[in-house]
Amino acid sequence: MVRKIISRLGIELLAAIVIAVLSGIIISTLFSGFSFTLLHKQALSEDFEQKQAERTELKLQKFSEFIEKNDISSEDTELIDNWVRKQSDVMISIYDSFGNVVYDSNRTGDKKKMLTESEYNPLYTINLSDGTFYMEFVCLYFMHNVMLIAVLSVVLAFVTGCVIFLLFVKKKTDYIKLIGNDVELMESDINHPVTIKGYDEITFLAKSIDSMRAAILERQETDRKIQESGHKLVMAMSHDLRTPLTVLTGFLEILCDGKYSSEEKLKEYLEKSKDKAYRIKELSDKLFEYFLAYNYGERDIVLEKDDVSVINELILDYTFPLTESGVELDYTFTAKGFVNLSPDFFKRIIENLFSNINKYAALDKGLKISVTDVNDEIMLYFENTVKPLEEKPESTNIGLDVCRRMTEIHNGKFESMKKDDKFYTVITLPKA
Repeated sequence: MVRKIISRLGIELLAAIVIAVLSGIIISTLFSGFSFTLLHKQALSEDFEQKQAERTELKLQKFSEFIEKNDISSEDTELIDNWVRKQSDVMISIYDSFGNVVYDSNRTGDKKKMLTESEYNPLYTINLSDGTFYMEFVCLYFMHNVMLIAVLSVVLAFVTGCVIFLLFVKKKTDYIKLIGNDVELMESDINHPVTIKGYDEITFLAKSIDSMRAAILERQETDRKIQESGHKLVMAMSHDLRTPLTVLTGFLEILCDGKYSSEEKLKEYLEKSKDKAYRIKELSDKLFEYFLAYNYGERDIVLEKDDVSVINELILDYTFPLTESGVELDYTFTAKGFVNLSPDFFKRIIENLFSNINKYAALDKGLKISVTDVNDEIMLYFENTVKPLEEKPESTNIGLDVCRRMTEIHNGKFESMKKDDKFYTVITLPKA
């Protein structure tokens, strides 16, 4: 794809050059055709012959003055040549009395000619410094106009081509300036997008810059969510830890001061202290998992391609104790194929889900789990009835946040929802 994009600008440049050249040729052809048509009409006019004769007479007079002033002989062909070239509309042939060619501006290569004249080709007598000679003198009345038209046609073709090519270049430079302005605006407003136009290297550059902008926005949004979640976590954990710590401290003070009335009370206080210590340990484990999930990114985790059967094995490990204890389980596994997993992180997802099920689900109402294929994804579906409010322990939702983040690390989606007395959890993972 990169090669295709890179060659695109070259193709556009070549096309611009071809269009510029063709446009120059077309404009030049139209101009010269129109100009020659006007010349042709003028040549057919009534006063053309008179003008032709007047111009011929004028040129003959100038040539005579040139011969007399420079004392030209029949050997001075180079000087005669120079004079003819300067006139641009004159052709001269000079012969001696025997018809031998002394000078021919047309360079026909003829060495001898019959000295005959006609209405259209008169012979003039010319006196050079070395004798008298005969001369054919032709003055083309429109020749200077023809030369002018030819020069103007070439100039017009060049200018037209240059203008069209420069318009193409200006279009590209204007787009580059636009990208530059967008980048300047991005410095103060990262939400300002980069303009995407065309399909060449410049467009590819603009897309790359806009992708970088989107990545920065995504990173900022992720950081904001992490900061917000971290703040919520600190607030929730400070409350959840303070309660068992206060109770545990109270029991320990009673035990240390010996303020218990019997061995039964001593045992009761020890059991409650142990429960609160386990609760504190559980909360600290959740806190560790939270920071583990949010301090690792997709690039930090190595995902391994594995058969989806590993998901079945993990779920069976956690459902076995439930079915052994009499929980009615509706479990379906029909998924096939491969997924990219981090064994440790995915195990934590399943562990957190079943931890929540054990705490907050009314297991006497049963549990439904399915793992199925949905297009190019594997879908894990969990459904359970929620415990009544008075039986359900207080939740910080840390476990669900950890599951969501760890699922994102697997390039998947995590969704959870409570509707009436049912709680639904859906995890989708892309197939490898």
